[in-house]
Amino acid sequence: MNAAMRPPKGYSLSLLCFLLVLALAGCASPGGGANAGPRDDPARHYQLGQSYVQNNRFDEAVEEYRMAADAGCVQAQYALGILYKLGHGVGQDNDQAAEWFRKAAAAGYAPAQYNLGCMYRDGLGVEKDDAQAAGWFRSAAEQGHAASQGMLAEMYATGRGVPKDPGQAELWRRQIMNQGTRQDRNASGYRPEPGRPAPGAPDPSGPQP
Repeated sequence: MNAAMRPPKGYSLSLLCFLLVLALAGCASPGGGANAGPRDDPARHYQLGQSYVQNNRFDEAVEEYRMAADAGCVQAQYALGILYKLGHGVGQDNDQAAEWFRKAAAAGYAPAQYNLGCMYRDGLGVEKDDAQAAGWFRSAAEQGHAASQGMLAEMYATGRGVPKDPGQAELWRRQIMNQGTRQDRNASGYRPEPGRPAPGAPDPSGPQP
């Protein structure tokens, strides 16, 4: 990644999740579909946005994502939130980032719920509110979003935004380990406590993720 595309500190994970969405996700929205014309189809606008981002044409990506987002495409709403957060194709604007994350989060899109939780945790674009952060992390964690499960485990371990509860912290850590790949566990930030093997680890003496 070159310097021009390097995200601000603390948002490398968001950019990675965003690029993963670009590679894997279609456009979920109430509009569009077989009866939509090419100019009206939010999925088409979203796919064009993907192509523009992959070619570093962020100004054009914003235009396409906005048309898809206005038609209710949650992935495009999330993408706009990321671009506003990073300042790619638009001026860096945490308020706008939080607003677009909120739209997609309200529709149940886990990556947006995670990012909105981060905004509440850090007080970016919204008033700092650990309880709100924990609520959004929980919404995403219950859908199996590994990074959110890691955040929720940390919050229960420290009592930030939720009552301190080591049992809940361990429960969410185990959720990560039970469902995820090594990549999922690394993304979540999960690390076993010093001297303890990771749950389900086949060789406690071997290297841990």
